[in-house]
Amino acid sequence: MTSYYTFIVLIFFVCYNLDGDCMNNRGFTLIEITCVILLLGILVTFIVPKTTSIIKENKRKTCNSIVTSLEDAANTYTYKNTTLVDNGISSNGYYDISILKLQTEGLVKNKLENPLNGDVFDTSKVVRITMENNSYIYTYLGDDCKWKRILLMLSLRD
Repeated sequence: MTSYYTFIVLIFFVCYNLDGDCMNNRGFTLIEITCVILLLGILVTFIVPKTTSIIKENKRKTCNSIVTSLEDAANTYTYKNTTLVDNGISSNGYYDISILKLQTEGLVKNKLENPLNGDVFDTSKVVRITMENNSYIYTYLGDDCKWKRILLMLSLRD
């Protein structure tokens, strides 16, 4: 409650000049304007970089989820076409399925947009299916979200 009274007294002293007339003060002083501009500058200095980094991180996460959905779609394709995929793996060591093929099968939507640069994912890029220890491994070979692979490799090292 004491801070409330202090605030009221402070407003009284700021508002009234020595004559006791508050109505003649119609503008802001240079000091008041400078303080407001300084405070706004300090706020912008801290808020803009944080907001920018949050936006970039969200775009990276979105790109990461698109790549994961492409790999999941390849998993579904493998489930539907196991014989075809197994024959390709046994002859080449891998089986590549393009984004276009996943789109024509109805496993991913058309015109996947890369949130990092706004471009549409190249439909000729492929998800490579390999087999290790009787398990399928799905790897997107496009460089649209190249940083994802680097982060994945670094996390596997730890």
